[in-house]
Amino acid sequence: MKQNTHRARRRRNAVIGLLIGLIGSSAGCYRFTEVESTEQVPGLSPWDAGIYAQYVAQNMEELNRRYTGQYEPVEFVVDTAAGSAKVQDLIDPSATALLAEVIAEPDSGSAAIIEAISEVVRLRFEYIPEPEAWAPVGETLLAGRGDCKNLSILLMSALTASGVDAYAAVSNGHMWVRAYDGQQWRILETDTDSDRNQIYRIPGFYEDPLYKIFPDRSLKRIPR
Repeated sequence: MKQNTHRARRRRNAVIGLLIGLIGSSAGCYRFTEVESTEQVPGLSPWDAGIYAQYVAQNMEELNRRYTGQYEPVEFVVDTAAGSAKVQDLIDPSATALLAEVIAEPDSGSAAIIEAISEVVRLRFEYIPEPEAWAPVGETLLAGRGDCKNLSILLMSALTASGVDAYAAVSNGHMWVRAYDGQQWRILETDTDSDRNQIYRIPGFYEDPLYKIFPDRSLKRIPR
């Protein structure tokens, strides 16, 4: 019994460690890496809800211990199928083909534009829970699918092209979008799974993300 308990604990800790990696360098350049899936860990399905919830609780506590709530500029480097690139190189605000289908009234206002574009992304693009390679917006449009980061980059690009202020947030092994509707910053989630969204509702999940990615710059929380 003790051996089985120890084995289960090792599997749980292995998956938590595999969910996300953040590797920093002294030059102020940060590389974001992810494993393709957790399938190589026997007995656990990818993105196990219980393990992810445990990871989130531990990670939020650790981030608040190590970082302040203030931000500083950073170069955010990712690995794509074509090699390394700054995340801004993947963002394409010229993705107006998507916008043309959803904005009937040019003066409908930021709130209506946000709702329309978000709905198109949620309904027409398949969400993939297992991490995929980082991809430019054009590839995501052609594929018709993406994980949290690629769909978030697509959503942010479309909002930016429409004139809405928006950025992508990265924290807790997840990525989402925040957009300004003229009165407040809205949280936009590309993942529609109800079980995972319960975890995203853990108090503090969306607050003070480790990274903020804008079309022209990236920011990271300042270490204590």
